[in-house]
Amino acid sequence: MIRATVIITLTALAFPATYSSGQGNYELSPKYERWLKEEVIYIITSEEKDVFLKLDSNDLRDRFIVLFWEKRDPTPGTVRNEFQEEHYERIEFANKNFSPRGQRNGWRTERGRIYIIFGQPKERLEFPSDTLVYPLELWFYSADGRIPGVSFFYMLFFKRSGAGDYVIYHPKIDGPSALTWRGNFEYSDEEVMQALEILHYEVAKAAISLNPLDPAGSLSSEVLLGKVDDYPERAVDGGWATEFLESKGQIEVTYSFKSLQVNSLSLIFTPPDGNQQLHYAFLMKPEEIDMGYYEDSYYAAFEIIPSLADRDGDVIYENTLRTELSWSKEEFEKQKSRPLLFTDVMPIIPGDFNFTMRVRNKVSRTYFLFSKTLLVPEPSPETFALSNLVLNYEYERQNESATLTSPFRFFNVQYKPSSTNEFAYFEKVHVFCSLYYPRFQSGLNTVGEIRFEFNTYHDDILVKKMTHVIPEERVSPTGIVHISRQLPFDDLEDGEYRLDVIASESRKSRSVARSVLFSIKQPGQIMRPNLLRLQGDVDLSNPEIVFARARQYLAVGNREMAMEALRRVLDKDSRHTEAVIKLGELLINSGMYNEAFDKLRTFERTDPNNRLLVMLIAQACDGKGDTSKAIGYYERLLFLDKEDVEVLNAVAELYHRTGRLDKARERWQKSLEINPDQPEIAGKLQDANS
Repeated sequence: MIRATVIITLTALAFPATYSSGQGNYELSPKYERWLKEEVIYIITSEEKDVFLKLDSNDLRDRFIVLFWEKRDPTPGTVRNEFQEEHYERIEFANKNFSPRGQRNGWRTERGRIYIIFGQPKERLEFPSDTLVYPLELWFYSADGRIPGVSFFYMLFFKRSGAGDYVIYHPKIDGPSALTWRGNFEYSDEEVMQALEILHYEVAKAAISLNPLDPAGSLSSEVLLGKVDDYPERAVDGGWATEFLESKGQIEVTYSFKSLQVNSLSLIFTPPDGNQQLHYAFLMKPEEIDMGYYEDSYYAAFEIIPSLADRDGDVIYENTLRTELSWSKEEFEKQKSRPLLFTDVMPIIPGDFNFTMRVRNKVSRTYFLFSKTLLVPEPSPETFALSNLVLNYEYERQNESATLTSPFRFFNVQYKPSSTNEFAYFEKVHVFCSLYYPRFQSGLNTVGEIRFEFNTYHDDILVKKMTHVIPEERVSPTGIVHISRQLPFDDLEDGEYRLDVIASESRKSRSVARSVLFSIKQPGQIMRPNLLRLQGDVDLSNPEIVFARARQYLAVGNREMAMEALRRVLDKDSRHTEAVIKLGELLINSGMYNEAFDKLRTFERTDPNNRLLVMLIAQACDGKGDTSKAIGYYERLLFLDKEDVEVLNAVAELYHRTGRLDKARERWQKSLEINPDQPEIAGKLQDANS
């Protein structure tokens, strides 16, 4: 019975290459046929297999395969899928070690099947030949919860009658005598068992029962082998595949919302080049991290999506970041009580925005979000504004880079900000902030001397005071000054405090103030977090970063700054197609047809069939008066797609304008045949025919 089950499993290789259903015939290409019939044949459930054969497109098959492996990932959410990696390593091992000589199909064998399903055994004993016993192998496995009711089990393979490939031994069906040479002699059961005992006592035990805890259970061995064959069906619930089929592949991982009180901080930093940056951080408490555990290691995986929206709610910037961490047991014991501080930096432009952070824990399938309002100042004759105050418990001087930065690194100093504003009395606490004021007009300073006051209060009583003055002759003409000062907290007692920073100027007697609360605590009451950068060093001159800034300017309608940013993108990456298309659209809308043509034309050779690119080139040609060339570009697009209604109408208009009414009528007629619901085009055709 059990051997028949094995034969059925192996002959499942004979799927038809074309699956027929009531909806039609779906032919599998060699890639998908190999995946189904060789690569996953032993681990795919019957429900998953049936669904895969019903899929009617390669896009759906590719999506199915991705989800197939995700359902088996022991560390969901991380980049690595250890199950998938090990599965293919097992196939490679089987092909290398169990294939008949000169072949690479060890995966087909019974040893290969068991190895692929269960992996390397705890122990493997090989007995190639013996005077009384056929060649055999004994594998010893720990069930590890995979086989219900079984802690350990044997798998015994032998060459039946001493020839052919190794097959699985069945105590009830084969019996111990099937393992021995017959020759011209008959051996009693006692003599057979003696021979097996001499060979190895574990072999003798397996010959009676494959369950070491049931040494006389030949019948239970058949039940065990049945559970071994059924294990892939139990390992994964194949119901997801039916849901996949019914939703046409539109199934998503469900996350549950988690309400968290998140400590966060942010700072707008304006470097000398004027391209502003948003530095931000948020803190997760240890009990909120929800780590997974796999192979003696703890791990976590997060998907973090920061986004900027204008006051109308329109998103002007969004990014998806993924980060992971992994700790050994020893590291976990050291780190489990420490919170995590996630930090990052992103481009930002002047304006009034809502900043939203969505955080998904891909291990626990939970998410949370938080939002805050950001006002990003732009120097103007009326500007006098102070940024947020960021308190830092540590800093390190580094070599300054013209283009690279990292979160809370300003010029050549890398700060470690506190999201809780808790400090020990002996720590060197630094405050960092920026003051925005009017730029010099015609080289003249319009603010005069700038004075900063740093006042510390306890119960509204002033306990510390510090000042810093920038003389008029040292005021920067750029309209911004950055202040970093160590605060005199070394003799403060434990308690709650408030820091007020007041900036004032002498010409118009303007002033502005910011406050931040902080506390002084005993060192044992402060748990410094592990800092986790969502990205490494960020190159703010990277074309993609500059392009992100250009998209922000586009979203808020600042065409001039958008064009300037897009030109910088193309200076750094002359093959950035998306940037040249955006720039081309802006230049054409601004009537700058010659520059648009020159920029777009350089991409024509590398992407000659890009519809939008070619249409823009045609519009640029038309704009600068080269109508015949514009017609040529439109006709090229019609060669690629003769039913492109938009192109038909555009080229018809040019034919009509140049007096070629026959061509205009022909293109308009074709357009209306494809889409009759075009009253304006119908009117133009009627006028052309009259």
